[in-house]
Amino acid sequence: GTYALINKDGAVVEAAVDASTRVRGNVTQQMPKKPFAVKLDKKHAISIVNADGTKSEMPAHKRWVLLANWKDRTLMRNEVAFGIAEVFKKTFPNDGMAWNPSGEFVELVYNGVHVGTYYLCEQVKIDENRLDINDPYDAEDAYSGNPAEYGYLLEADDGYDENWKFTTACYVPFLFKDDGNDDMLDYAAGFVRGIEDNLYKNTTAGYEAAFAKMDLASFVDFWLVQELMMNSETQHPKSCYNYINNGIMYAGPIWDFDWNTLPTSSSYSEEGYSYTASMLTKASPSHQRSGYPSSPKNESDANYLWYPMLVKNATF
Repeated sequence: GTYALINKDGAVVEAAVDASTRVRGNVTQQMPKKPFAVKLDKKHAISIVNADGTKSEMPAHKRWVLLANWKDRTLMRNEVAFGIAEVFKKTFPNDGMAWNPSGEFVELVYNGVHVGTYYLCEQVKIDENRLDINDPYDAEDAYSGNPAEYGYLLEADDGYDENWKFTTACYVPFLFKDDGNDDMLDYAAGFVRGIEDNLYKNTTAGYEAAFAKMDLASFVDFWLVQELMMNSETQHPKSCYNYINNGIMYAGPIWDFDWNTLPTSSSYSEEGYSYTASMLTKASPSHQRSGYPSSPKNESDANYLWYPMLVKNATF
């Protein structure tokens, strides 16, 4: 197919660019309304003609996502979460999460059939216009052989379905979101496990050693977004991104808030979630160093991404 920008009168505003699509998502691709990944044949900014005739533009990239939001009756949860993250960025421009995706609501016509409201947004990717870290897969800059010189995008997700992955002693499952090799995997796993081991020493020296390799402002911002959205998927975890760059681990970017957020049904209150209590109150009984499941896919892990240990510390 092609991507082109056409105004409401049918006039071409931007010429067509070749594009391919595929169904995306783990759980969401099983829903009646399918989400899509879109890949352009070259980097291109995506423009939206608004109802008032003005134009919005998202920075150039090859890869984009059309989120169906089938599990979200409001269609708005992802947009709300991304908006909260943007407020954090504008309020604290020099620290915290450096980049989070943005998007626009669109009406999707597929093969001449209107299939509903979608959310066209940026895919989480290493790129100068997105997560701008030192990419080991840059085709214009050959890999040096030293994994510590590069940045790595990691996803904490108990689906555990990527080619390059590792778990920590607390069975937090981390997956490389791009290709890798044995040296990269050994470096990232050792780096992340070292942070966790120091946190769980629960000593001043242990915290100091962990914090020396963590960007605490980003971990604070990330958790506050999860709390405001009441995202219960941090306990599994699902779609929780982190990255390593220049010898520091960062939390974010944020992603995936269409389901298990902003609960209103009584079933959620029975699990201990409410608008007045932190989700961490539910984590404490199960967040112990011993007795973890033998598989990272076991959803009883309830590890909450180290936050029960972080909030014990006054510096954090």
